[in-house]
Amino acid sequence: MERCTVCGAELASGTLICPQCGQARTGSGPAAATGSTVPNPVSRAEPASPGVPSPAPAITPPPPPSGWFYGPPPSAFPPPFATSGPERPKRRSGPLVAALISGLVLILVVVPVACIATFLYLRAHSAFLAEQPTISVESRYSVGNVPAAASGTQLYVSGQHFSPSAMVEFALDGQVMTGRSFQGQSSSQGELACYLNVNSLWPLGTHQLTAIDTSTSKKTAAVAIDIVQQGQAHTPGPHGAPPDDTSFQLNVLIRGKDSDGQAISYAMQLAVTGQPDPAGGTVCTSDDDQLVHTYDGSVQGVPYHQRWIARCSGTYRQGHIRYMRLMVEDSYVFTKGNTKITCTAPSSFEAMTLVGDFSSSQLASGNYSAPYTSLQCDHGATDYLPSARGTWTGVLAS
Repeated sequence: MERCTVCGAELASGTLICPQCGQARTGSGPAAATGSTVPNPVSRAEPASPGVPSPAPAITPPPPPSGWFYGPPPSAFPPPFATSGPERPKRRSGPLVAALISGLVLILVVVPVACIATFLYLRAHSAFLAEQPTISVESRYSVGNVPAAASGTQLYVSGQHFSPSAMVEFALDGQVMTGRSFQGQSSSQGELACYLNVNSLWPLGTHQLTAIDTSTSKKTAAVAIDIVQQGQAHTPGPHGAPPDDTSFQLNVLIRGKDSDGQAISYAMQLAVTGQPDPAGGTVCTSDDDQLVHTYDGSVQGVPYHQRWIARCSGTYRQGHIRYMRLMVEDSYVFTKGNTKITCTAPSSFEAMTLVGDFSSSQLASGNYSAPYTSLQCDHGATDYLPSARGTWTGVLAS
């Protein structure tokens, strides 16, 4: 079987044109395309003269059928600009394009946003630098229109136009107070809101409070405040005791012994009446009204009838209580069988004293004492009221 010398396709015997690539061939190889692969019938030649070789018959191919393509099929032509050798790898341009797009986004979006944010920050910061910081002070307590505080209470300070997130210090009468309890911090908007805890280190009296922006060293205008004793300006007393100007009742139980060794125990109610500062409250009982009162009792089995008139002397201030009963008149009538003896105490003597303090907002306690008192009796006889000592506890009445 013969093969086409151009494309290598198998050729049937007598085929002049390769059906695969359309190239014509001669006996020794391809020739110019002539058309059909079907040979024309060979004309019958005259017999040759003996001894003379006959010339080779001329082969003339018939005209090609209508629509015949005179050349190799399109697939046989190489692509334009084709080069021999291995195919070059294709360049991957996708990641580069993505990187270029990301960079463009950064330039067109992120950079302007950053610039705007920086501009706004600088503008706000310059506004803070231009404004003078200010403060105001509030308190639950006051002396007139001036906010007041005592040890154990707080002052609320608010302010504006400080540097963003700046540490703020406070000065009293120009003296900077040290310690974290005397510091505050502004917000990111330059606003200040903090509590100052007042303790015993704050000097009493009227003072000027200023705030200092530590990042710019700018000071606010001064605000007047009053630092008072505990209990004044309606502030709580020590341990949360009632304020000095508050009226209240205290239920008291007294326990002790007299000088004769007799146990004593009795109850009474102290009445505290608040007064304007700085007087503090007065302390009395309901019997200290300078009216006549009576009492029936017995001493060593001998009954007696007591008649007395009393007044009080007492103070309440800063949780401290002092109460004294003063007898204006005091007399005893002892009855033994058919005999009556009247004994009289000196006028205006101290009958008892209670001194103590509040230990919480509801409880108080202290010491009790009564002096030895002589009595002048009928028929030249004498008697006495024994001294006594003990303690007392009190509960704030509801």
